[in-house]
Parts: sequence; C-alpha cells; structure tokens
Amino acid sequence: MQRVATIALILALGGCGPTYVWGDKERIERELLAMVPVGSSPARLQRTANERGWRIDPRNIRRGDAGAETSMHDTRVDCRSRGGLVVPVIIDQRPAPLDTTVESLWLFDQRQRLQSVCVRKTVDAF
Repeated sequence: MQRVATIALILALGGCGPTYVWGDKERIERELLAMVPVGSSPARLQRTANERGWRIDPRNIRRGDAGAETSMHDTRVDCRSRGGLVVPVIIDQRPAPLDTTVESLWLFDQRQRLQSVCVRKTVDAF
C-alpha cells in the first residue's frame, strides 16, 4: 500500500511543472522555439525568460566559433556553436520528490539571430 501511495505522489508532483517541459527533449525544443522563434534576438530571449521565470546566468554566456563544441555536446544532436552567443538557460527546476532540471542552450549566429536550442533534462534521485 505504501508503494502505491509513493508512486501516486511522484506522479502527482511530477506534473507540477509548466506543460512545455513535459515530454521528451524534441517536444520541449519545439515548444521553446514556438516561444522564441528561430531568427530572434538575444533581447527577445531575455524578455521571454523574464516573463516565464527562466534563469539566465550572464556569467555563463559565451561566444563560440561556428562548429565549436558546447557544454551540451551530444553526438546524436548538433549542439555546436553557430558562431555567435551561446546562452544557457534553466527553464524549470523542481526539487521534490526528485530534483528535476530542464536546461537549455540557445545558439545564435554571428549576426546574433537565434539558430537553434538544445535541451537537457536531468533527474537526480536521493
């Protein structure tokens, strides 16, 4: 009985985040790009982040040469720099019952126009 209650609690709390962070990485990327479309400026990303409570740490914004690896290097997904700003943003973080974080990396070209976003979803168990 306790196991059923624990599972129910996890499922109930797991759905507490905004709906755009539900699902797999590809779905989340599509949802984020609907909010900040390809071609947007860093200012548009900043406005959306402010409106939605996303966390941008200005100390971690980098400028990368086109094709340079980023902090979200993944051989299955192209998260390499596009030649402009590389902006990491915490989209959502839930501490209980499992620490779940949805991180994103926004990739701008040399003209500072958004080209792509990459997403990483992590869950830390106790």
